[in-house]
Amino acid sequence: MDDIKIREFIPQTSPADRDCLLPAFLSIWNDPHHLRFLSLSLRPFSEARVRSWFDVHLDQGGRYFAAVDGRDRILGIALVKMEPTVGFEIMGLGVASDVQRRGIGRRLISHCEELAVGDAYRAVQVAVFADNPAMLCLLLTAGYIPVRMEAHIRADLADMVVLRRLLPDPDS
Repeated sequence: MDDIKIREFIPQTSPADRDCLLPAFLSIWNDPHHLRFLSLSLRPFSEARVRSWFDVHLDQGGRYFAAVDGRDRILGIALVKMEPTVGFEIMGLGVASDVQRRGIGRRLISHCEELAVGDAYRAVQVAVFADNPAMLCLLLTAGYIPVRMEAHIRADLADMVVLRRLLPDPDS
């Protein structure tokens, strides 16, 4: 897995990026093992819905980063929102089922943190369903701390844990 690179995809302005990212996004987000951790409604994400997100996310502070292998296969995707007045948030993170537990999620999180530090954000926030032990474990071991719990968020009334990691001050 040493040949993995993290690359930004800009589907709003690059048709090539959109055409590459769309099938990977749909495959990862709609994977039966991931859907309940990524969908508030528990319903699969439609191509039309994802295309509409791609059309506006850049304007709303959204950016897509993907872990790509040496054959240009997207192995994992992180969606972040960078909003100067609100903060830096990881809105979604998914890794293809066949390459999970190989450090791809951790690499995506580290990349997001580096991006946040580079843009002078002081913290990264992420919300995770309480029944997603793999993601919770990953975040807790990466130094994230729970800051609040939101009850009955998903369609099946699952709770959400909001975690935050304070970042090093680039001036110190």
